[in-house]
Amino acid sequence: MTRLADLGEDSRVWIFASPAPLDASRRAALESTIGHFLDGWESHGVRLPAACEILHDRFLVVAADQRTDPSGCSIDKLFRLLHSLAVESGTSLLETHHVFFRDHEGNVQSATRQGFRELADRDEVSASTIVFDTTIDTLDAIVHGRWEKPAGESWHRRLLAS
Repeated sequence: MTRLADLGEDSRVWIFASPAPLDASRRAALESTIGHFLDGWESHGVRLPAACEILHDRFLVVAADQRTDPSGCSIDKLFRLLHSLAVESGTSLLETHHVFFRDHEGNVQSATRQGFRELADRDEVSASTIVFDTTIDTLDAIVHGRWEKPAGESWHRRLLAS
């Protein structure tokens, strides 16, 4: 199976996140199912060099070599697969209303956007809280750690103001 490290840093990425940590069996099942899908992933009849990996027990990262230009139809197939997996397992990786951040001990936590606002109101998170920017779209942001940043330097800062 191709790994993220085997792809160029300019590869396009999609990050899908689980509100709760994924246990070892769920991680293995996801990586196997998505990996099998990616082995046959095509765009307009051309195989897409792609890889997936689960990071921090929460984030399914799928990357595709930009030179092959994934089409809208091929991307839709990936999203349909993730939707069907969510229906089968009860674990959705397609929710977009969660914020992922590191707590004071460095553990990855999740809260709804409203919940993150409430944590900010109670001074449990602040502009210096490290958040994960799941909207990044190239692998280099993950490789170089730019998808983790202080909330005050990310779109998350909007959630900090009361």
